Amino acid sequence: MLKSCSKTLFYTYFLFSSTNAQLGSLICGPTSFNQNQAEIRSPGYSRGQYPASTTCEYSISISANEEIVFKFPEMDLEDDGDTGCYDKLVITFPDGTDSGDICGDSTDDMTFTNSGMAASIKVTFSSDTSEQRKGFVMEYEKSRPDPCDSEPCQNGGTCMAVMGMVRCACVPGWTGQFCAEDVDECLDGGICESNQICVNSPGSYACEASPLEDSEAPVVQPGSSSASGSTDNSDSQSSSGSSSGTSSFSDFDFPETNQLFVDETTGNPCRLSDQGRNLLSMWVEEYKNWRNLMADYEVKYAQWKADECPEK
Repeated sequence: MLKSCSKTLFYTYFLFSSTNAQLGSLICGPTSFNQNQAEIRSPGYSRGQYPASTTCEYSISISANEEIVFKFPEMDLEDDGDTGCYDKLVITFPDGTDSGDICGDSTDDMTFTNSGMAASIKVTFSSDTSEQRKGFVMEYEKSRPDPCDSEPCQNGGTCMAVMGMVRCACVPGWTGQFCAEDVDECLDGGICESNQICVNSPGSYACEASPLEDSEAPVVQPGSSSASGSTDNSDSQSSSGSSSGTSSFSDFDFPETNQLFVDETTGNPCRLSDQGRNLLSMWVEEYKNWRNLMADYEVKYAQWKADECPEK
């Protein structure tokens, strides 16, 4: 007897649920929308009045990177005369945000861009037991904006839209997702002739004559004092405090010529690579700046000493 009663309750619930679903479909009309554009009307709109105590839920599919625009050519839902709603329309977006309660006699257009995966937008209409009005007509249109409209590719790059995503084809000299990163061509050895140095610039490079370009310059041996060939180590030892016989870094001026350095192990002359020339040129300039600073320091120090400790 209990088993038979359970079956009866199940069938009753099933029939009741099915009937409710059918009634909901009859009252609300179509509730699932996949088209790129469509119109949704409130239940009973054609009769001039929506029913009381009614809830209708509509689902609108939206793909990744699609944009959807909602317009409301007709809007007449019961409000409280201020900012509240008795009967309302609510649009819930895939990112969890919503439109808020929509009611009254007008509302602004709405735009939503789905930056996530394909999903659905839920539109919910609900009415209470009091005043019923004409209802609403809502139109929507989906589109896929061209991501290249914002011109994201920089420095002459060409924008291509691939599956709704930006792809930039960069001109030579630039790289990166949006062609904003400079390519340092000088990192590639051999890009310039052996008697030139490579100078990088934004989006390009130049091969310039090396400040050390005389290939017939004398070979500088470790411990030599200058390009003049002087090998007198007595001065270098006194200035550096070293007795090794090797000139300190500050004991000689760098010549403005292309020197061949001697390998200390083999004794063979070694010509510098482009990168080596660049580094040496930079060090030469830094050394010269240091020498100038030291000379200026010596003058200022002598002046300070004379001021602080005048001779009696």
